[in-house]
Amino acid sequence: MFNSNNFKIYTMDNECHGIFDQAFAKDPYYLPSDIALPSSVQSFCLCDKESKIPIASFYCFPYVAKGRWIKDRILRITRPLILKSHEKLNTDVVTTLLQEIYEIGKRAGVNIIEAEIYEEINSKIFFPSTSCAVNTYNTLEWIKTFESFGFVRSKTMQCFELNLDELNEYKDPYLSKINIRKYQSNDEEDKKLYLNLWSQSKDCPYNLVNNGFWYTNVFEWPRIFYSEISHILNKDDYILFAEKNGEVVGFIHWWPNLYPLLIEGGRKAIFGTEDLINNSLAKIDEGKVFKIIVSKKAKNDKDLIEKSLINEAAKIMKNKFKFKRCQIGNISEEKQSMLSFIQENGGKKVHEYWVIRNKSFARLG
Repeated sequence: MFNSNNFKIYTMDNECHGIFDQAFAKDPYYLPSDIALPSSVQSFCLCDKESKIPIASFYCFPYVAKGRWIKDRILRITRPLILKSHEKLNTDVVTTLLQEIYEIGKRAGVNIIEAEIYEEINSKIFFPSTSCAVNTYNTLEWIKTFESFGFVRSKTMQCFELNLDELNEYKDPYLSKINIRKYQSNDEEDKKLYLNLWSQSKDCPYNLVNNGFWYTNVFEWPRIFYSEISHILNKDDYILFAEKNGEVVGFIHWWPNLYPLLIEGGRKAIFGTEDLINNSLAKIDEGKVFKIIVSKKAKNDKDLIEKSLINEAAKIMKNKFKFKRCQIGNISEEKQSMLSFIQENGGKKVHEYWVIRNKSFARLG
């Protein structure tokens, strides 16, 4: 790792996670260190070299994505935090932190380092925070900090929040062309449909590879499907497929907001028997849409399908689960038709995060 006279980097343990959770406990938007889902993410803590007192931290994980000509090997950085008691060391700490990140990138053999950073937070963040399994969170000064070290914005993603009682029934004369159905967890073909649609879309950052038996991640390990993780995430209502002429051309995926349970009871609150989970689910009145995927086969009906999926998912949240609020996240600023539809139904932008990249991460001087 990078040789610093004042600091040393360590992997984070439970005690270190607890220090950061306690330090940010009064921040109303802070998300706990406990990660709800299995993940290949690794967390690091920058400490004072002599006292080993934690000063700053970040999470990271490698992945492979489809580049323009070749596959990009990427290290994603998320959840950068500096303890407030050490803000006076900001310049030295941040410089060392970035140097350590660059060293990790070199050791991992990546050609791009990117950071997923919140630029705007105006409401509590619902689960899942972004498109990855990490509880993404940061204080808002980090955009300028990373930009000063050569990072450039590559994506702007927005999240909207709406009152489900204000959602209008979506009507369109061509709506009969589209059939919306629930995912069937006992049908292996539906899992394949989901992963195929996601992997072929621009919204999937990962280069999911089908080796003939299962989809694999960057380490070529079998990718665990969501329904195999926890009872609370295994409801057919959470995934809706859109069919056109009998063929699946898109889907929407939403989940209940698990963060209040995670904050109150840790991971054990969401991993339990089905009866216990159903009791926990009854306490939740918020949900979040985190994936809306429509394939090229939809052609001119893309907008119609997206709006139909949002409308049907919102109806299920409201009528079956008695949810009051919903967030719709991970929407690219380029998707103006979808953004307009959400705003017309009372949706207000509450979060914005940027994916910023550095493709030439030579060691800092």
